[in-house]
Amino acid sequence: MKFGKEDRYEFDPKQDRLGESPHSEVFRARDLQLERDVALKILRANSEIDPEAAERFSREARHTGTLIHPNIGMVYDFATLRGEEFGHFNGASYIAMEYLKGRSLAQVIQHRSLSYEEGLRTAEQLTDALSAVHAAGLIHRDLKPANVMLLEDGTAKLLDFGISRVKGELSLTQDGVLVGTVLYMSPEQVRGGELDGRSDLFSLGSVLYHALTQTLPFPGRTFPEVCMAILDGRPKPPTQVRSGFPPVLENFLLRCMSPDLEDRFSDANAAQGSLLEVRNSMRLVERSAPRNSLQGRVFLLPLTVTRPSASPLATVVDATEAKHVDKEYEASTGLARGVIQDVESILARSTELELVRLRASDFASSATLSTTVFSAPREGDLMVRGALTVSGPKATLDYEVGCREPDREDVEKAADSVSRDPTGGTWRTLWRDQLSHQDENDFGLQSHLASALARTIRRRLSEVPAAKAPSLQRQTQRARTLTVRAHEILHKSTSGHLLRAMSGFRQAIEADPTCAIAHAGLSEALVYKYLMWDGDGSFLTHAVDEAHRALDLDPDCPEAHTSLGFAYSMLGRGADAMREWRLAIQLDHGEWLAHRLLGARYSRRGNFAEAIALLNKAIDLKPNHLAAYDHLYSALDKADRYTDALVIADKGVQRAKRHLEKVPDDQDVRLHLVLLLARRGSKDDAMREAERAQKLCPKDGYTLFHLACAYSLCGEVRRALDLLIEAQSRGYFIQSELHINTDLDPLRGNAEFQTL
Repeated sequence: MKFGKEDRYEFDPKQDRLGESPHSEVFRARDLQLERDVALKILRANSEIDPEAAERFSREARHTGTLIHPNIGMVYDFATLRGEEFGHFNGASYIAMEYLKGRSLAQVIQHRSLSYEEGLRTAEQLTDALSAVHAAGLIHRDLKPANVMLLEDGTAKLLDFGISRVKGELSLTQDGVLVGTVLYMSPEQVRGGELDGRSDLFSLGSVLYHALTQTLPFPGRTFPEVCMAILDGRPKPPTQVRSGFPPVLENFLLRCMSPDLEDRFSDANAAQGSLLEVRNSMRLVERSAPRNSLQGRVFLLPLTVTRPSASPLATVVDATEAKHVDKEYEASTGLARGVIQDVESILARSTELELVRLRASDFASSATLSTTVFSAPREGDLMVRGALTVSGPKATLDYEVGCREPDREDVEKAADSVSRDPTGGTWRTLWRDQLSHQDENDFGLQSHLASALARTIRRRLSEVPAAKAPSLQRQTQRARTLTVRAHEILHKSTSGHLLRAMSGFRQAIEADPTCAIAHAGLSEALVYKYLMWDGDGSFLTHAVDEAHRALDLDPDCPEAHTSLGFAYSMLGRGADAMREWRLAIQLDHGEWLAHRLLGARYSRRGNFAEAIALLNKAIDLKPNHLAAYDHLYSALDKADRYTDALVIADKGVQRAKRHLEKVPDDQDVRLHLVLLLARRGSKDDAMREAERAQKLCPKDGYTLFHLACAYSLCGEVRRALDLLIEAQSRGYFIQSELHINTDLDPLRGNAEFQTL
């Protein structure tokens, strides 16, 4: 049947039904004007006469229609068919919305809990969506699993703004009356009080709690019981509900669900920033880091617990056996024991080290190691010992790592670097360091200290002088050399170069699985593969995983943050992408690719001042990378600095010609040379270089697409269209650029372009 004004939509009421509620029905329909599928939500006839139902329906259309965000379901059309006959939809109101392929979070929870990676990814997207909602002056007020759609590519969409409210807008109901789904309501919403964005964050925490544990945070058999549980504000910690639940993720959820408004995140942006810390701190079960090539034996000694005034490295005495200690001291000894246990667990699953964790019972009365329990330490063995100082929510760990020396008297000459130890031998200190963290939650404190200590041990042991670990050093150096070479090949930008680069990154990972920059490079290459292989979303998923693996190995790896941002940008997660690029730049001011990508993003958003500064820096850092010149020209041109833009174009052209004399197969430089020539009006030169570029790589989709952009700039519409079509046939995902690339503006009025 046809439906809507001017019979715009067509659907079968029986076969195309997607769902229903007491007030509306939803159908999959075909928009005959724009030839696309939509979700058509139609208000039931009996609800048309209900003022509140009709107003909620209208409000959903008005509020959602103002929000344009990749994680919010989009509204296309809203109308009321007064007095017209449409079967049993007599005079109905309807909303035409974005048709989404996927399942609601409520449907997923019925069968399984989300993995930690899925939960974290969903949380990141929903906080981004809520940031946009709150920035528009709205409060959702009904965030629940049924209103979150998970698409097949992992995208989360926030839906149903039927009871959302503009700040200051009159409520649909009188104060003190509940509006929304009580299972996920904030305490202030249960009381019927005034709400702000922090109420939505409470609901977000409740929804994520349910999704990750398959258990309601505030259960009850009746409506009053649920309300009382929410007001009581004591959900069971997720670590007690699901085995292995990451403590840092638990801390995030519990803070969202704090009964006190002031204890929650101040806004959705703050919550999203915290999620980045969670992601970088926790080691997700689904993607634990590969075991690395570190070998040898490490003795993990009990941590000494000291008072704030005590010496940091006091003699090792297992404080867990101390008598008559106060509760705070007793809690500190538990924390010390937990840190060492967690360190052992992390190193066991991420290295091939033989780990020996010592306990008080392993020491004889003279405080030396009982060799009846373990074989005595040998030359080359490692030892980790330290002292934990706890003061309120803050803990400081002073530790040292030593290497067992031969039992010779001449070793004692280096008195500043060797020491006698309760294990009965002589140890040379490799390094000393201090870790400090503050967290009200003991589990969060323990998790952070253990992760930081294990990460430092793993990284620093990989940097042991070649005399101590020659094979490991050779592997590490080979991995770095292969990675640098693969990066150089990757940025020549043809599909052939891409495959060679990916092979190089994989060889680097085989040589040293702990080489974070190799995983980061593979992540970047997979994003290019997504573009060159028909936009296959599985490559982006793999790219994100590789970037996270790199961050597991080294959370401060700037290249990993850059690659992760690159993948996020292709997924439509612009805010996430920009955040990752900023992090990369903060970690390394010389990370040129992050400067270039962030500068290009700012330029597209109209922030030309930031874009120009970043792109100038990218050119300074990597003067032979022509894409930065190209982006900078566009930013200057749009900022009405045309003379400066021409200067940059000239510099880029000269740099490209010199570079191509030395590296003639650098197709990326050649293509951007063509674009710069076209931009500055040198059409004949641009066409000659374009012919040369196409002759070099006649079947490469990346080449064909960029040549299409150049021909478009030169007014060669027919040639540009032919190249776009051929680029698409060769596998290049042109849809990623068609809507945002201003070089293609001269083609937009062409009907053939529209079909693309």
